[in-house]
Order: sequence, then C-alpha cells, then structure tokens
Amino acid sequence: MVGTTKSEFVLILLGASRLYDVYSTYEERDLYIERVEHLTSDWATAISAFEAAMCANDQIPTPEDLVRYANLRHTEKPTERRPIRHTMDYNPREEIVQALAENGFGGIYLGLKKARPSGRDEMSACCPFHKDRTPSFNYNTKSGMWICRAGCGGGSVFDYEMAMTGESYGELLHRLAFGLGIEVNRKNDAKDKLTFGEEG
Repeated sequence: MVGTTKSEFVLILLGASRLYDVYSTYEERDLYIERVEHLTSDWATAISAFEAAMCANDQIPTPEDLVRYANLRHTEKPTERRPIRHTMDYNPREEIVQALAENGFGGIYLGLKKARPSGRDEMSACCPFHKDRTPSFNYNTKSGMWICRAGCGGGSVFDYEMAMTGESYGELLHRLAFGLGIEVNRKNDAKDKLTFGEEG
C-alpha cells in the first residue's frame, strides 16, 4: 500500500454498494472525502479501515468511525463480540458531555503520559494510539474534543472512547450514562425509542 493516494481511496469509495444510500449527491460525497482527509492523510490506512468497516457492518462508516477503525489497528485485535443493540427513550449525549466537563474530562483522559497544560483550556500529552515520545495529543478541557497532530485523527470524547475500547456507540452511551448516574430509559410521550447498536 506504499504510495496509496487520495484518488485510489475515492475509487474504492465510489465502488462501495452502500455509498449512494448514504451520500446521494456529489456535494455530500466531496464533504465526506474532505472530512476523511482532515482526520487522516494516511490514505493506505484509510482504505484498510474502510474495507474493514464495510466487511464488519456492510454500511458506509462515518469519517469518525473510519478513524476509529484505523486507530484499532494500533491495538490488539478485539475479541469476538456478539452484536448488541440498545434501546433508549432519549439520547443522553448532551448530559454525558456536561457531566464529564465538570472535571475537565479528566476521567476520560486519565492516564495519558506527560499530560500538561498547553494553553487556555488545552492539555497536551503523549498520544495513546502510536509510539509517541514528544506529546502530539491535545484535548480541550471544556469541550472534550481531541486531536493527534501526528496523524492518528481526532474527534469528540465519544470517538476517543470508542477507539480506545472498541465499543459501539450504543454500548459507550450506556456505560458512561450508568457510571454518571444518568437515567437512559425515562418514560415519556415519544412514540419511537432511539436505538443504537451494531447490526449483526
């Protein structure tokens, strides 16, 4: 895969059967590619991660999910898990972010090596996704957003946790909500519950 280019990634993307179900216009496809390019310029890794995601879920991964698959290449192969689905009355994402922000997201980014302030509301540390001697990982203590300036990617606190644990989005929401004492199955007048999980 040495010398893999953006053009090769685009060709593989255009050959994906589910692409037009998710991104129906040229503008949407261009934005998808631009977002992937912003998160990682390593097109060989992006292609490998894209193919792995398609094989696992048979659907087009979001650019953020693509980074998660790429990051998992730096860890041990995850054990086989049965597909899990979670049903919620509402999405607790905002409450989780607010609760985590109360301690500057310290509970999430706990244990990062050489962690130190690097500016207003910013922390730098060694990146956990690659062998990093000079801190190239930054996160914001107000928003929880992170980025590796060496090219491992970036995203929200949820993207970080999914990359670190291999959990699905639904599993992560349930775990964090439970740990923070946030109720996810409140009774309300919603006709349809929100469902998060991995398709089998």
